[in-house]
Amino acid sequence: MRTIRRFALIYVVLFCISLVTVLPAYAAEPYAFGLRPSSVGCPEGISLPSLNDAYKSRIAGALTTAQDVYGQQQLEAPGGPTYNGVKDFLSPIMYSIAPAAQGGFQTDTGVYYIPFGQPKQSTLPGDVALTVADGSQIISNKFGGLSTRIFVGTGGQEQFGSCLANLDTPELYNNYLPVLELHYKDANSIEYQQESLATLLPGTDYIASFVEITADRGKSKESSTHVRVQVCENCNLHPEGNRLVDDQGRTHLYFSPGAVFNQNELDYTLDVKKKDQNTIHIVRLVTLPARRQPTKTAGCQVNTTEVCTCHPTAQTMASF
Repeated sequence: MRTIRRFALIYVVLFCISLVTVLPAYAAEPYAFGLRPSSVGCPEGISLPSLNDAYKSRIAGALTTAQDVYGQQQLEAPGGPTYNGVKDFLSPIMYSIAPAAQGGFQTDTGVYYIPFGQPKQSTLPGDVALTVADGSQIISNKFGGLSTRIFVGTGGQEQFGSCLANLDTPELYNNYLPVLELHYKDANSIEYQQESLATLLPGTDYIASFVEITADRGKSKESSTHVRVQVCENCNLHPEGNRLVDDQGRTHLYFSPGAVFNQNELDYTLDVKKKDQNTIHIVRLVTLPARRQPTKTAGCQVNTTEVCTCHPTAQTMASF
């Protein structure tokens, strides 16, 4: 049994290595694969991270030799093959690539997504919020589905996470819990923390994404910044209290106070000099309800002054 586990682990490692060696070739020319214009880029003088020649040579050598180089190293290790023994072989994979006929990259920035949701039953996956790991976008259920985009910085023109050099490695809370935690610095050096999870909207059977974004001045000389949420495209929304609804009265999104609404977008101007005025919350439904929701749901007055928002440890109530 131990030998089987060893070879299974080695197979997985080498399979992942084969994926990584392909990705840099695509990443070198991202605009050739259908990314949205102006969605990717870094300030002048900052380069996107790339694999160095030594790394690529090491991986290529392992794949082209007749011997199982990494596998043999692990078999000869005192404790045998382990996760700690192989975890540093590969750099994190950041890009998600579809067949060229489908446009190449599956997300605006090309970064992979994490499917957050809650199964209805053991055999039914239910709805999922495809949450892009750089914090730029949330897509409903499948590639090409209803999409919400997040922008920051001057005029809210910089897509969150679009400069990978200014994005810390995405993490899950406690390294495994399904809460995406991000730290990003925009072109003006203003820093942002984003937390995102997906769970049932209280009192309903609808899956929703709960997103919290906090801006901090950091070393920036700017006194304010913008967080802009493009809720959807061509969906003809209008605000009702703390909700954005369509012509059928269906709620697309709940939001915290302070936003200016314009053509399916919310624009927050945050005073980064003040610690208590620089956080926003949004709650985005993955699938739209068939009809107008009731004004109250058990445990959460989602249509009035309260909404359930994400927190590092649990889902909590935040009064708007």
